[in-house]
Amino acid sequence: MHLGQHMTEEQRAKDSSVHMGHPVSTEARAKMSASHKGQRAWNKGIPMTDEQKTKSSLAHKGQIASPEARAHMSAAGMGNKKCVGRVPWNKGLPWSPEARAVLSANHADMRRELNPFWKGGVTSENHIIRGSSEYVAWRTAVFERDNYTCQECGAHNGTGHTVVLEAHHLHEFAKYPAERFAVENGKTLCVACHNKTKGRYHKDRVKTTSK
Repeated sequence: MHLGQHMTEEQRAKDSSVHMGHPVSTEARAKMSASHKGQRAWNKGIPMTDEQKTKSSLAHKGQIASPEARAHMSAAGMGNKKCVGRVPWNKGLPWSPEARAVLSANHADMRRELNPFWKGGVTSENHIIRGSSEYVAWRTAVFERDNYTCQECGAHNGTGHTVVLEAHHLHEFAKYPAERFAVENGKTLCVACHNKTKGRYHKDRVKTTSK
């Protein structure tokens, strides 16, 4: 007698409260699936309104699909001709500013406080400077001036073994920022001699291959 009649919001709420907490049995799912087999959904092809999208999002928020559900969805799509070679509808479309903002907010915790490598958003100034082209040019200039030879023990390439050289700041890198790129403030040392340097804070190495 109710065929074709739409339920009111009150009736929907009552029906939902009655069935809330009662999982559907396997037999019941099979019966419902068989009864609807071959029927076309009344709302197929009709886009959801913003209000419907919001309700659906809130209803599923926080829910995580079980391993069984994931396996079932994977098996359902496997071998489906509709899924083979199917291109996602949003492939190639640029993200809107709103979508980017949502993604950024969702992943903020992982990028920051929850990330074990998070250090308060402060990137080491020393790390930035040492990776700059200006710093690399300074180090190379020091090595070339000293002929790629340790200025303490005389170790250099061509003695039958590989020599690892490091550019040492005579005046400390952190305490004398004005002299960081002054060639006269640099000195070529091998690893062993550089390790003996008091107040050593860094390693600027270059390997030279034996000939």
